[in-house]
Amino acid sequence: MQANSQPIPQLPLTRLPLASSCGQKMEAVLRLKMEGVPQRNFLPRGLCYWNVDGLVRHHGGSTVTGWQCLWWPNHLAVAIHHAVWKKPNGDLVDVTLKENSDFSDGTSFCSDASEAVDLSWPMLIPNVFVVLSDHALVGSAVIAFNEKIDAIREAVAYVKQRNGTFIPGAGLKLPSGAMPRAIQNRVRKANANHDRALKDCEELAKPGA
Repeated sequence: MQANSQPIPQLPLTRLPLASSCGQKMEAVLRLKMEGVPQRNFLPRGLCYWNVDGLVRHHGGSTVTGWQCLWWPNHLAVAIHHAVWKKPNGDLVDVTLKENSDFSDGTSFCSDASEAVDLSWPMLIPNVFVVLSDHALVGSAVIAFNEKIDAIREAVAYVKQRNGTFIPGAGLKLPSGAMPRAIQNRVRKANANHDRALKDCEELAKPGA
């Protein structure tokens, strides 16, 4: 199968400033305190838990889980569940590639060990959103993201039921047969709606929009 040459749409997110009113709103919602964590972009995006686990196994230290805090100024702030590496000397470092739109220095991070991490399966912890705009496209993006997570969760549940497996970076695998068409269609539709909503937000973020 040929690779899709079209760029994957993304929200125009960048690091949420620590000393900002929006940062304070996010801290209040999470009931956690943000801190700055140095960034070393050398391991694949979307695989933070497995990236850090590999470093811990090979170089020591430990995994620290919590929330990476980002924003689209004047429109949306989002906390994404995330993992960073606590080096053997105690320093924290974020080793996972940033969003394509984020050229800032470091990561705004809230440590939080309350969510269980199971590296055998996709981590489907919902994002935490703070909506800063009443623009319809922003609300549509939040809804589309949640619908996509629900669809993927249904697919994961089916694969678990059939004693399948998950390969980080590759996806879900059944021991035999195929995913039911109804689940495939729901995932496909949710992905399409999600991409469309984010593409609309990209257009909204363009200067003069």
